[in-house]
Amino acid sequence: MTAQNSMPHRGRFQAQGYGTEMSKNWSQATASLASQAHCLLNALCEDLSPVERRDREAAFAKAHEYIDRGAKVGGVTPTKKTFPPNARRGQPRVDIEVLAGRAFVPG
Repeated sequence: MTAQNSMPHRGRFQAQGYGTEMSKNWSQATASLASQAHCLLNALCEDLSPVERRDREAAFAKAHEYIDRGAKVGGVTPTKKTFPPNARRGQPRVDIEVLAGRAFVPG
């Protein structure tokens, strides 16, 4: 097991579809703050081309809303969410994966 995989709070954001496959991961000893998650999600968005960003604009907005909802209830535990929720394989989308621990706690 690598040091990154041994951290109790892990997850990733992904932008996928139309040939795009980019991600931003987190792996840390304490639960991910909502404010940190927003920054990491924004960094992923900034890594995309203008066209890729435009294709996922609504998906990024919904992902940010999901982070905010999580913060209101004290964070989320392992889960996988896709925005838009009905995106089929290959379509532009943004995925949130909380792989272990807790994420999006207030702060």
